[in-house]
Amino acid sequence: MPLPAIDKDDVLSALDFIDSHGVPSNRKSTKFGLIHNGRHYPPKYVCALAAANRTGKEPTPEECSGGEQTNGPLRRLGFTIETCGKCHPDTPPKGKDKRPAIARLYRP
Repeated sequence: MPLPAIDKDDVLSALDFIDSHGVPSNRKSTKFGLIHNGRHYPPKYVCALAAANRTGKEPTPEECSGGEQTNGPLRRLGFTIETCGKCHPDTPPKGKDKRPAIARLYRP
């Protein structure tokens, strides 16, 4: 199912919602992350929330595809999408971990 047309305000509203409510465990991304203000967000969930802002109904994960169907519109709106592991707002983008290297050696 194609996503409805969304705009940047729909996406920003979705990001605010995630910042306030978190990401359900079944909506975390395993391949891509939308990077905004130094935080990682699952693009497919962001698009679902943005579509809900537009239409009043949130598509289920089965109703829309991830990958380019999700990432393309987000990129066209000016958002950065990066390949990542499991993504959620508390995960720093790859290569953006500012902790000293020595601290990573002793992480349990």
